Amino acid sequence: MIRLAQRTWLLVAFSLLTSAATAHAECAWVLWSAMESDATPQPPREPLYGAPSPVDFYDTRAACEKAAREEREKRYQAEVQDMQRLNNDSRVPVIRQIERHELGYIERHFDRSTRKPEISFAHSWRCFPDTVDPRGPKR
Repeated sequence: MIRLAQRTWLLVAFSLLTSAATAHAECAWVLWSAMESDATPQPPREPLYGAPSPVDFYDTRAACEKAAREEREKRYQAEVQDMQRLNNDSRVPVIRQIERHELGYIERHFDRSTRKPEISFAHSWRCFPDTVDPRGPKR
């Protein structure tokens, strides 16, 4: 009987340790937004260019990925509407194209009269564990 109690206690202790380790392994997730441009030089100190920015925090990866998909779609739809409105306005000197990509969309601007490319922007929303900073190491 004592041996059974010891085994039960060890099993309970092992289960608690395992569940604590599993809970600890599940970290928070951060949704990051970034916009990159092919413009050179990029505007100085402009927060929209280059370095990603945190958007929101989530308890699980699944919740973060769902929010990223929703944000991508919402922003893409808004950009398409804006693009259509501006492309129909002959006073605007550029024509815009919007293309989806896996992590967001690419926005391209062309000179209205020559159709030559002027500038492109890649917009993206990605999830990373809270232990990862996609901006790289701090200096």
